[in-house]
Amino acid sequence: PGGLPGPTTVGPVGSGPLLGHGTTTPGPVLGTAWTVDYLGTPTTPVLAVWSDRLDAVALPPLLAQTAWLPLANFAIAAGGVTDAGGALPFVFPLPATPALLHLAFFMQGVAGLALPLAVSPPVGGVLR
Repeated sequence: PGGLPGPTTVGPVGSGPLLGHGTTTPGPVLGTAWTVDYLGTPTTPVLAVWSDRLDAVALPPLLAQTAWLPLANFAIAAGGVTDAGGALPFVFPLPATPALLHLAFFMQGVAGLALPLAVSPPVGGVLR
């Protein structure tokens, strides 16, 4: 409870467009559709990338924030352009394949037209 003494940020604080999340459906479940809703700057291209593990990767000046998917182990899951309000939902159908039960996966969005690219927080978890 309470707060820590001192500043809430350390180092320079820059302002700029960020990529965040709207609502996501609760937890990925086999045989259902899982929605990841990205929120960012209107009419900006977004790639949704996925991996089965997390690993902090800082790539300045390419990325504005830390990426959490390992460079050697990720794939592009979907792509699109945010609408006039800055929203872009992706719906991923999850097959009801028993072999996928308990596998982990994580999604992260990368957006922008110029460097550095905005990176969303990772979302995902274990398939139930």
